[in-house]
Amino acid sequence: MTLSSALMGCGSAPEAPETVVEPVVELPADWLSQMALAPETFATLTADNRRDGWVALHAGDLNKAAASFDGDDPVTKRSRARAQHSLAVFYDDLARIEQRAVEDTASSWKARGKTAPRYATLTMALHATCGEAVPADSGFEARAALHQAKDLKGILNDADKPFRTLEDGSVVYDPCVFGTASVIWGERADASGRADLGGDDDGLESTLFAPWLEVDNVGQYSPTPLDVPDSAGGTDDVQAAREHVRALTLALDAHKAQLIAKAGDDGKALLLDLGAVERFRQEWLTARARTALAVGRTNQALAYIEPAVDVTDRKVGPKNTPSTLAVLAEVNLARGRTRESLDSLQLLVDGWPEVAGLRELVGDLAVLQGLDRHGDSKEN
Repeated sequence: MTLSSALMGCGSAPEAPETVVEPVVELPADWLSQMALAPETFATLTADNRRDGWVALHAGDLNKAAASFDGDDPVTKRSRARAQHSLAVFYDDLARIEQRAVEDTASSWKARGKTAPRYATLTMALHATCGEAVPADSGFEARAALHQAKDLKGILNDADKPFRTLEDGSVVYDPCVFGTASVIWGERADASGRADLGGDDDGLESTLFAPWLEVDNVGQYSPTPLDVPDSAGGTDDVQAAREHVRALTLALDAHKAQLIAKAGDDGKALLLDLGAVERFRQEWLTARARTALAVGRTNQALAYIEPAVDVTDRKVGPKNTPSTLAVLAEVNLARGRTRESLDSLQLLVDGWPEVAGLRELVGDLAVLQGLDRHGDSKEN
């Protein structure tokens, strides 16, 4: 019998019910535990106008995620800030690759004792200023105006195509796309309340699919509450990094087994069907590789990023985030494995056409470093 039919059967109006104070239920601290043991929190977060955004964020479709979180309520705004933050981080990853590629191109030509060709010198000059000052006779004035205005749509429009073809047939792409895009998305994340993530009123939206497990650790990569050391030491010790990865994996395996044992059917399905534990592991290892690169520990960066990549499905999607593939490309480039870096960049081009220019730059560098062919069409 339904509640409404039960009330209709009553001959007189029911007495007002006594006020019942529901007990406060303390939710599990980390987002993996919340999914497994309190799946209703996930259902609430992904309901109605937020569902498409979280589906897109899980699938690595960051642009769709940012556009889908359309609302002004606090939870939706924080969800949007998460997607916009991910875009800022991803474009910063690409900007660092561009920086390395430009620097390595300059170093390679210097080592040859030759003057770099016009396409290379122009790319390097443009990258050095990125719209703040336009080199003479660069043809970059219109693109520079877009950067100065922070016109993201204009910047990304035709960014997959060269903005100039030189007399010798070589082409030049805009080398400033990623740095400006990262700044713009960071500003948008701030406008959506990125600084407020991790506040007292925050819920699962601040942690879900993030490289931090708890609200108290937003923006940090400490694997609390897992019993894992916070670092792999102060040197570029590859074995220490591998042990760090192993410690994390063992801790996550134990955490996963405990959650499966305690979870109901709905929670267990969420944990397993969404690959939640594997996603946290990938996000955390990617963040660790990025941190290692920042201090020049390329051996440790490789030890972190290689096990982060899911080689069973080598494309952007639920199993490989855009930033994981971008950081893999940067690690390979930093270690002189330029052609392997190209492979990762190629996987990004379909979803991010603007990566085409970066792929071209890294491809030219691979020729310069590896083949050293005389008579190359782009070489003096």
